[in-house]
Amino acid sequence: MIITALTILAKFQLEQFKSAYFEEEKEEIAVLAKQVSWAVKPALADKNYKELQEFCSLFKDSDTSIVVKKDDKVIADSSLEDQYVIEVEPEDNTFIISQTVYHSVPIKIGDDTYTLTISTTVQDISKTIAKAKKIIIWSIIIGIFVVIILALYVYNMYKSFNGLQNSAVKISEGDFDTEIFIPREGILYELACAVKKMSKRLKSQIIELRKLESFRSDFIASISHEIKTPLTGILSAVEILEEQVKEDDPVVSKCLTILNKQSQRLNSLVQDVLRLSEIEKRKLAEEKDFKRFNLANTIRNSIMLCTVSDIKVNTKLEDIEIYGDNALIERALINLIMNAVKYSKSDKIDITLTQKENNAEIRIRDYGVGIPSEHLPRIFEHFYRVDKARSREMGGTGLGLAIVKNVINLHNGNIEVFSGNGCEFVITIPLF
Repeated sequence: MIITALTILAKFQLEQFKSAYFEEEKEEIAVLAKQVSWAVKPALADKNYKELQEFCSLFKDSDTSIVVKKDDKVIADSSLEDQYVIEVEPEDNTFIISQTVYHSVPIKIGDDTYTLTISTTVQDISKTIAKAKKIIIWSIIIGIFVVIILALYVYNMYKSFNGLQNSAVKISEGDFDTEIFIPREGILYELACAVKKMSKRLKSQIIELRKLESFRSDFIASISHEIKTPLTGILSAVEILEEQVKEDDPVVSKCLTILNKQSQRLNSLVQDVLRLSEIEKRKLAEEKDFKRFNLANTIRNSIMLCTVSDIKVNTKLEDIEIYGDNALIERALINLIMNAVKYSKSDKIDITLTQKENNAEIRIRDYGVGIPSEHLPRIFEHFYRVDKARSREMGGTGLGLAIVKNVINLHNGNIEVFSGNGCEFVITIPLF
């Protein structure tokens, strides 16, 4: 586009120059014609044609030619050759024929009318313009050649950069086994080598982190299993003691009540830790034994399994089926509903299920005390409690929302929380 624009501009400028040059030549030859007419009038008045010819011969070796005619008969010619056969009207006129500019001036001497014609060639300027046109044509050819080379270079650069970019995107998505595109040479070679080294290092670190995470998960699961066995024995022993203790021994009864309550709390903690460990282990191993199930029925079962007799639960559920783990989704929903029952102090809960494009959207909303904004970014962390005293009083483990988050992540979904005039959890799960 630039070359084409410059070519058009150059051609336009040449035409303008040529036109301006011809106009200037016309003006100059008109002035010269008047001056010559004044000079030849005395010779014409005396009819001294010899003197007139001598005057015209002065222009023999110049670019300007002078011809004086009378009744279409040449009486003086600066070239000494009868080469002017151009029919010229006896009037003041300027015209161009071929590469020559002509100007004719009528001269009245008594009853006689003479025609003075002065001409000058413009072949030099025409040759210059023709030469300039050749230069422009060669410049266009060279410019196109340079543009093609630059275009190929830019294309190769773009191709190399695009290949490196695609590799970097795959690495950012966690595909550390992707092949890194490395150009043979150029400014991207060192960058590609650096990206490849970074990918290998990240892969090594990720493997180590996964090993550590797997070890941590296995360790917690093993410890939890080891705790669960004696804890079951303790709970059984407490039940037996409660049946045999005398009711009139308040101290023993109180101790047994505390022992039972704390044992139940510890049992809940162990169950949550085991459940969370299992979810994280499945997520690390990318094991997904998903089946198709009706999500609306799962929500109804979750509500039925929660103790919500004192709270009104309003539901608006569309009939939607998804692929996933029904038991895990049910556990996540139970945790959210029980949180609303225990901690919100709300008299009603709204639960809706709708389809948004290719996703199922679950909204669980209460109208209670809500969650302070400073706690919202951290409520899905392990063992994080908004109100520690209230959680201890009501037996919370601090893992309920962490389990919910991991369950939703396992399903490639997303969960958000909004607080204001109550609290609302919004879960989005892909349908496929």
